Amino acid sequence: MKFIEIKNDSEINKFLDGLNAAFKDRSNEKLLYEEVLKEDLSDDSIYFGLYNKDDVMVAGFSLSNEIYKGKKCVHLSKVWTHPSQQGKGYAKELMNNLEKYCIENNYASVSLGVSNIYVPAISLYQKSGFKKYGVYANAPNTYYFISMRKVICYKESEINRIVGYIISKIKFFVLFKKDSTPKLVHRIIFR
Repeated sequence: MKFIEIKNDSEINKFLDGLNAAFKDRSNEKLLYEEVLKEDLSDDSIYFGLYNKDDVMVAGFSLSNEIYKGKKCVHLSKVWTHPSQQGKGYAKELMNNLEKYCIENNYASVSLGVSNIYVPAISLYQKSGFKKYGVYANAPNTYYFISMRKVICYKESEINRIVGYIISKIKFFVLFKKDSTPKLVHRIIFR
């Protein structure tokens, strides 16, 4: 396997093909698929692809710079594994390469936002060392987002993180209960 930073149009097209296939595959009536086009990609982001032994791009993600608590960090987005390649450990390999990249480039942490209905993705992120930091945004009567972060090279108070997460959830569910009504199973999983 090889993990590379995507720099040319041919690789960007492969990235978009895989990304759109994955996003379309996981869409449903509550989470509609909207094709990502080249012009939708940010010039400020860096794109990465994971190639299998047959030199086929099977997974990828993008990173954008951010500052968190005065430290140089990155935000992870557009994470995908091609539907025909899922279950082969590529997502775990992506997360391993993400951490190596962050260490090599002195990023203090990685943040991401994930919908509460993507239970396998949340599980992957937690197994990769990400922790929940907050709850934000919602789609009426369907889902909400969880803010997660993986600390790479500094210490952070676990108590402060937990208290902040709980306060975030309380605020969210008090303020948005009328508009966001996750299914009971999601409330149990994400409490």
